[in-house]
Amino acid sequence: MQNDTFKRICVRAMAMMQNTSTSTTNANDLLPKVKDWCRTRYDRILRSFPWAELIRNYNLSVVSATRDYALRYDLESVIKMWDTTNGKEITALDIRDHVRFNAVLNEVSGSVQTGVADNYIHIGSKSCSALLSQATQIQVVSSSTSDVSPMIIRVTGEVSGMPISNNIILNSSTSVDSVAIFDSGSEITISAGTSSGALQDLAGVVTVRETATPTNILAKLSPNERSPLYQWIRLSLMPSANATYQVWYKKRWYPLVNDNDAPIIPCANELVEGIVADALWEDGQVTGAQAQESKFANSVKELWIATRPRNLIKQIVPDNGELQTYGQRNLYDFGRSY
Repeated sequence: MQNDTFKRICVRAMAMMQNTSTSTTNANDLLPKVKDWCRTRYDRILRSFPWAELIRNYNLSVVSATRDYALRYDLESVIKMWDTTNGKEITALDIRDHVRFNAVLNEVSGSVQTGVADNYIHIGSKSCSALLSQATQIQVVSSSTSDVSPMIIRVTGEVSGMPISNNIILNSSTSVDSVAIFDSGSEITISAGTSSGALQDLAGVVTVRETATPTNILAKLSPNERSPLYQWIRLSLMPSANATYQVWYKKRWYPLVNDNDAPIIPCANELVEGIVADALWEDGQVTGAQAQESKFANSVKELWIATRPRNLIKQIVPDNGELQTYGQRNLYDFGRSY
């Protein structure tokens, strides 16, 4: 299987379209469109199957009397959660089932039940990994000297219970504070942009934290990131003691941005097929685009089959219930297959 860099994938696709120009002086030039098509197809491929390259795990520290947790920065979705302290699985519970069956007993006002948690409820995503621990301004700082005006970090939170936004102009490695003092317990929404309206991305890692207590980190934005997202969960029961959970999860992938970036899985050929399909749609060649879409879909399926480990599913032919010897039973066992 062949992989390639972002730039080479784009050039290969343009060669198939008989257009290899890399000029970007005109907004209608092909290259910006090809790059966008490539990123979109990359997202579609990674979302289509549970690729092994995206599977990760880490340890989550659970603290007594704390039930809401922001999960790891790069976590896209939880696969499995295991309480290694108490030797049990923490199972997912839909919020509607939680309210209908669990909350009636476990969350009665003034008598919240505590113990070893059995379930977790996904309570959505936030652009902060912690709520404000006190009423405070928000402080931002970058690791790059290139992150200066017009680059801004926009923060939105509650001030006296009302949503207020501030644009904080970055000043490289010098910390800058918001004007507003946000309420204690406020959830901060964070995004990156420019004050001039120009399309420009972050060059360094930007840290967003409390001004009053700079060690309280609220979020971090990586280069080229526009808005961070942290998945949050709530435990049920309320933990009565500290514990460690092993969390298996699907990793969030990062977009292809730099010319020398490479896909996390060897899908260069599949990306080229998809880009050509998008180009045909753009050109109004419906029949050709439909045929190319089939090639793209088939090539992605072939890649998935080729990269999967064998012997994952044991195939058995059901018998009619008659008694069989051990040797006869083996005749009906076709072994393991994919």
